[in-house]
Amino acid sequence: MMLLYMCQQGVDQFLLDSLPFAYSLVLYEVIYKCQANAKVTWPCAALKLINRLDMAALADPKLLPVTRHPVRKSAPSQDESTQLLIHQASATSKLRQLSGMEVLDEQVLKMRWGCDLRVEEVKRCLISSQPAKITLQQKPETSDHHFIELKQRHLLAICQRTMALPVGRGMMSLKSHKLVLTESLHIPVLCLSGKSYPTQSSVELSNDTQSHSASRLSIWPAFHNGVAAGLCVDDTAEVDTAWILFNKPKVAEMDELNLVSEHAGFLMALGLNGHLKNLARLSLHDYMIKGHEMTAVGILLGISASMRGTMDVSTARLLTIHTPALLPASTTHLDIAHSTKIAALVGLGLLYQFSSHRLIAGVLLHEIYHPPEVGSKNVTNDRESYSLAAGLALGMVLMGKGDNMIGLHDLNITNHLCLLINGGHKSSEMFKDGSIPSSHASNGQVYEGEMINIDVTSVGATLALGLTYFNTKSQAVYDWLKLPQTQYILETIRPDFLQIRVISLSLIMWETVLPTDQWLLGYLPDVVAKYAFKRPSQQVSSSVDYETHSQAYCYIVSGACMSIGLKFAGTWNKSAYKTLLSYTEKFLEISQKPSLVDQSGKHVLENALCTCLLSVAMVMSGSGDLQIIRICRYLRTRIGIPLATYGSHMAVHMALALLFLGSGRYTLSCKPDTLPLLLSAFFPKFPIHSNDNRYHLQALRHLYAQAAEPRLIFPIDVDTGEPCYVPLQVTLSATEDYNRFSYVTCAPTIMPQIDGIERIEICDQRHWPIVLTSQDQCIRMTLGGRSGLAVKRKYGHLTYSEDPNGVVGAMIRTMPFRHYSPLTSHSHSKLTQMQHNFLNMAKESDENPFIYLAMRDAVSRERPELLSLYYKIYEATSSIGGGSCVDFQQLFFLNIYKRVSTDCVVSKDLVDLANKKLQRKIRFWFSGPENLDHLKELLDYTLTGKQPTSSTLLNFLAFYSDISPGCLGSHSGLSVALFITKLHLSAAVAQQLMAAL
Repeated sequence: MMLLYMCQQGVDQFLLDSLPFAYSLVLYEVIYKCQANAKVTWPCAALKLINRLDMAALADPKLLPVTRHPVRKSAPSQDESTQLLIHQASATSKLRQLSGMEVLDEQVLKMRWGCDLRVEEVKRCLISSQPAKITLQQKPETSDHHFIELKQRHLLAICQRTMALPVGRGMMSLKSHKLVLTESLHIPVLCLSGKSYPTQSSVELSNDTQSHSASRLSIWPAFHNGVAAGLCVDDTAEVDTAWILFNKPKVAEMDELNLVSEHAGFLMALGLNGHLKNLARLSLHDYMIKGHEMTAVGILLGISASMRGTMDVSTARLLTIHTPALLPASTTHLDIAHSTKIAALVGLGLLYQFSSHRLIAGVLLHEIYHPPEVGSKNVTNDRESYSLAAGLALGMVLMGKGDNMIGLHDLNITNHLCLLINGGHKSSEMFKDGSIPSSHASNGQVYEGEMINIDVTSVGATLALGLTYFNTKSQAVYDWLKLPQTQYILETIRPDFLQIRVISLSLIMWETVLPTDQWLLGYLPDVVAKYAFKRPSQQVSSSVDYETHSQAYCYIVSGACMSIGLKFAGTWNKSAYKTLLSYTEKFLEISQKPSLVDQSGKHVLENALCTCLLSVAMVMSGSGDLQIIRICRYLRTRIGIPLATYGSHMAVHMALALLFLGSGRYTLSCKPDTLPLLLSAFFPKFPIHSNDNRYHLQALRHLYAQAAEPRLIFPIDVDTGEPCYVPLQVTLSATEDYNRFSYVTCAPTIMPQIDGIERIEICDQRHWPIVLTSQDQCIRMTLGGRSGLAVKRKYGHLTYSEDPNGVVGAMIRTMPFRHYSPLTSHSHSKLTQMQHNFLNMAKESDENPFIYLAMRDAVSRERPELLSLYYKIYEATSSIGGGSCVDFQQLFFLNIYKRVSTDCVVSKDLVDLANKKLQRKIRFWFSGPENLDHLKELLDYTLTGKQPTSSTLLNFLAFYSDISPGCLGSHSGLSVALFITKLHLSAAVAQQLMAAL
């Protein structure tokens, strides 16, 4: 290949500019032919030579220029130094005012949603570092003391929302911060105070108010606040032990429980981003021996997430110590916090994901039914969350194995799970190993009978069974979990269990999940569809339990919506969006009608509404959808309403932040390995208050971070380093669900999953074409990294921001030459400078047509390098007449190249203009009487072959090679006439020549 040979010989732009233009033409022809058919797989040196830096930058992102920023001064002046001291003096107070939104990628947010204020509105909704605004008006009959109590109660209601905000803020700022290792990471203040307007007086929560909700009101919110701060750290940051310990609270602050909880959340966030595995084992030991519950939860979940699926031995040892079921019977009893045990169980599931590990699977199966510990002082209200954690972990370990659990058949896992779902006697043959004691057990607070307590075990076992038989289409298991079709059987099952069963049924029949009303309503029993929310207004004696049917309807529909959300998470599927949004609006409409609310119950309807809202937000994650934002804005305004609990606000703000996941760079993945993580993070059971972990450990809400994947395609101009808008044509390969099809979108935007993309093509007249196929490694680098898609804008065109309709660019203007002026149609420095030089030359000479035609040809044909070549041609035609014949020879070769080449590099019109200028020069040489002797000498050369002595004639003969010695042959009048015609002599000069002869 000629181009590769040129690269090997060291040909570059400097060498091309140094060669005579007649010789560089051939090389330019090779370059431009390769430029039109370039491929991203070519070597970077070849792509640079043909001026396709966009393709070269795709393979090597380091070639992308850094966005220009104002240059800082080297040393401040005296006034600036004074201001700097003032700034440093108030640094502490300003740090406390940071909201956590400073780490967002404003460049991406502005490019994607800069046309409206949705981003600013979402930021305002997620800020938790500012005092709450209290605008209560004191009535005349209200005393000052009672009014203060009213403000404190109102502040407590607002704080229920404020404490739920950090979870959403962590979503929006996910992996958005480029870390500087010499600086500590600031954790925004979780402000639980208020400010009363218009008096501007401060309002604080009284001790009585705090104890009314919980003894420690903000422990878990502080943990979430630390997680939100830690999640903003980019996963490419080189975090080490020194930096982690540098962010540890000072010894004097270790007594403040909230600060320790924040740091615990910070550690978990580092684990979710994959950084906690860099923490030295000795430092990890120092953290764990402190015995702080929140720190243990954060480290166990964080280190397990960092080592997900690796079965790392050292991590397994750490988790085993905090799982009593894995310790030998002779081991000394350890007083381990209940939440720490739950975190250890989930950690085992993460560590051994997809492994089918026999020991771990057996232990997790037995832990789904965890009997109350005799003599334990731990609170027993969280047994449900322990069982759920064991079920989720078991599902992670055995996911998709179904009946093909090699080496595990003797554990009889499927029958065990079915017994835990439906209930039965503990003395069953399934528990002959004694894992569940058949005798009565008591821990002083709970008295256990002989029957399995399905209120504790059913949820965890149902999810474990669904994940184990994921996408296996097992009809036997499906029939075991099938929803009851009669009212009698329906009344024997807790309504909220129906929600979990629908999710598990969808997991088993995963390929049959469709985003349609028909599929969703297919789960509704006929009796439920007939009587749900249809209780007659008059009190009529009836055997129909309308409340049961209405509750069943809410839970079944919301469970099906969650299944659709899991199946189509991050896909922006229009059918799924339309279906889920319609049911969200339906439940929202029902919640505003008291007659319908009474039929199902407020909390049931609130759970269904939050579940559907989270489901549609999962589908549209990273889209910034306005309709979902409007619903979230409305729901967050419910302050003081009993059903608007801490968990409701958490779900609403999680849905709101999902729309801007990772500053708009990320979306959720719907791959099978992320399903347990999404199910754990968006589990449809929300806490009542900030310390509620009864049904679900709050720390699991952050596992979505491991299911988020960067799929933003972000175009960057390779010449300027600035982001830009580029139309793209995306082709998706055929699958079982849809045929091969293409669609056109405008980047920056979120792309579909990489595995489903066949090709991405720039379909735009303003930019050079690029085609990325699924086989190209750079397509994964572009979507998976932060470098962006390098594009090269064609000369003569403005960006879509500057010229949305394409009516201002240089290629659109048509006007006389004298009206031309420099255009900032491109920021290419060389082109702009050459443009100014040419225009200045045009003003000082009469060669406007050649200059402007040269400029337009170079710009319109995307060949700016030809400007220097055209400049050489212009100089050659202007300097003809000197003693050298090189310019004549180059012009001669130029004319030959014009006639021979099929795809001429230079414009043929420009060559004709150069020839006309040369003919004018010749006519000028031979027009005066003093040049008559040169004409005679030249005529003798053509007649007799006598060699001329004049340098001008020698240059002339170098150009007109067809004028050979003795070509005319005689002094006849016909020969002289041919000579005159050949030279385009004027009539006056021709008469002088004839008279002289």
